[in-house]
Amino acid sequence: MSYGDLARLPAAARAALLGENQMLRIAFWVLLSLVSMSASAQLYKWVDADGKVHYSDRPPPASAKQEQKLNIRNAPVPPPAAEESAATAKSYTEQELEFRKRKVEQEEAQKKAAAEAETDRQNCARAQEKLRLYEEGGRVYTIDAQGERQYLGDESRERGIVQAREEVAKYCK
Repeated sequence: MSYGDLARLPAAARAALLGENQMLRIAFWVLLSLVSMSASAQLYKWVDADGKVHYSDRPPPASAKQEQKLNIRNAPVPPPAAEESAATAKSYTEQELEFRKRKVEQEEAQKKAAAEAETDRQNCARAQEKLRLYEEGGRVYTIDAQGERQYLGDESRERGIVQAREEVAKYCK
């Protein structure tokens, strides 16, 4: 009878075929293999001639100044402090809030910059039109408080051209 045939049998039938001692031996070997897998490793810590600290699973050389055997399995691992984990969790929450705040601020800054760019574009168009009107050489006038036309003289027209050029330089970048 092969092992495959034994595996298909119910546990009671296998025990009868193998005998009680055989089952105990199998259990013993399985347990022994599990224990050997969890064996602890020996670790060494030493300081070399240059004062540098080394860690290794092999014994240090004879020239080592300070030698110390470390047993990893016996060293208790301290549980994380509740305060540290709360602080870490809080910091993640704070980081998320700060990120969202920065994102909103960036979006607002972009909207503001877009609005300013549009305003500058409109101001540029007005300034260019004003400069074009002054430079065409035709008669330029303004409307006074009574609603009557006041024609500009050459001196006023030159001041208007200078002002219009400044506005073009300012808004048409």
